[in-house]
Amino acid sequence: MRGLFGSILIGLGLLLTACGGGGAEATDEAEMRLEQELANTAIPPNTVVSRDGRLALQYPESWLVRESEGLLIVANSEEALVAETPVEGQVIATLSGIDDSTLPIYGLTAGAAPVDVLNAYVALNNAESASQIVLAPPAAFDAGGRPAALGTGTVGSAGASGDAVSGAIYMIVQGEGGYGLLVVRAPEGEIAGQEATVRELAAGVVYRASEANN
Repeated sequence: MRGLFGSILIGLGLLLTACGGGGAEATDEAEMRLEQELANTAIPPNTVVSRDGRLALQYPESWLVRESEGLLIVANSEEALVAETPVEGQVIATLSGIDDSTLPIYGLTAGAAPVDVLNAYVALNNAESASQIVLAPPAAFDAGGRPAALGTGTVGSAGASGDAVSGAIYMIVQGEGGYGLLVVRAPEGEIAGQEATVRELAAGVVYRASEANN
């Protein structure tokens, strides 16, 4: 899996270079170079890379993918891909990033352990959002050779009816200059059975901070 991580990082590096400043003409030229360079880069199959080049995720072959407002979203069906709350049989995974430069917001510094980042993220979310995250104490694990943390529980609006609350697994995976935040949701009674799939997804998570933050 280290080979997978390295291959995707090469692709992300090319994307970040191509997306640098220099005006429209320079961007067009960079995109042309990017297309050629990516054609020669062994990015694994079933891997989606965000438009800004900061995120990448390898997902199961039969799953579907879309990008929305900088988030990578993968799901096990077309219906799940657009669902706000998963129903029976649906699994939805959303990947975002936490940059080292934002860690002071959580009371942390660069290099913080993924377990600490996850605990701080949940605490800040619950203090500021109506959508409350309730997790069992997170556990550290290895995600493709990188430090990671995982917590299982629920997410949903406080006081909402039961069908507005999802089972959820939250994961933090160490990246370059920050962390990938992978959230996998399924019906509350089904989420525990998704942990093996979740760990496989975590091994294919890549986060790389933008050049401006390095």
